[in-house]
Amino acid sequence: LAVGSSSSSSSSYRIVSGGMFGVNAWKDDKLKRGPHRTIACDGSDSSESSTIIDEGAKTDKNVIEAILEESMELVQDDDNLMIVLCGKESEQCNSFSPLLQMGNEHKVQRINSCPNINEYEENFAQSLHACEKQVLQEIRNFVEGSNGNKIKAIIFDSSMPYQMGQIFFKIFSQLKNRFDLLPEDTAVISVSQNEKEEWRSNFINRFRKEIHVYEPTFKSDILFKSADTTYKLSIVSRNEKFVKNVRELTSNIEKRTGLVSEVKDVLGGLFIYTPTYEFSKFYYPSDYDQTSPLEQWSS
Repeated sequence: LAVGSSSSSSSSYRIVSGGMFGVNAWKDDKLKRGPHRTIACDGSDSSESSTIIDEGAKTDKNVIEAILEESMELVQDDDNLMIVLCGKESEQCNSFSPLLQMGNEHKVQRINSCPNINEYEENFAQSLHACEKQVLQEIRNFVEGSNGNKIKAIIFDSSMPYQMGQIFFKIFSQLKNRFDLLPEDTAVISVSQNEKEEWRSNFINRFRKEIHVYEPTFKSDILFKSADTTYKLSIVSRNEKFVKNVRELTSNIEKRTGLVSEVKDVLGGLFIYTPTYEFSKFYYPSDYDQTSPLEQWSS
């Protein structure tokens, strides 16, 4: 009803919004986008789908152990080292024990988060810098005591806080630290049960874009779903057979855990540009058949 008008001069309007039949909300539609390793056209309330997900599902500890063991097939190397970035020393680090059971305990190092970092305190920057120095020294001591081996894999445990991710990336953003501590094909892996913690995937993706940079670098996010829990594996690796290995990895984890996997994305590195490269031969338009398409087809 317009200002100053009477009820006899009122107008009515109808608002129509777009949408699709069978989709309750755009959020439901978004969850179904991309490739799924499930039966096609499963509905959100499909009892068959729920049976597939639930059957043979294991406990959290067993699932994380299975995901880590299969992921290590991408980076398995007896001559190199692994570090696990965990929460505080008093907190459980689910990613550390399975790696100890898989190999030599002298080649796996647990790095605990610094206990006194609070971003709301006035001296936060100083605490962060002190923690960075402490973590770097701990990593250097581990590498120096290993007869020249370097860190082949870095694992983010689900207990690792955001600040440790900041410290980790700052350490390896420095060229000297990368040269001293990492080989060219270091893999970075994160396993968590909180799909909404995008910062883990973002940190790993920065490793692809700013540290490995060039092909054959790959980064992928993979979800493993049960009826009530979702595990997220984020991994960046410099490996020409990455896609083939990811297919084998997801298949093996599904068989071991009974979970359903979903590959969210696979991102690659930059093409390698060689400015001094010279072609062996140049081809000009005159080198190709210049007859009309019809004559060429009829010949």
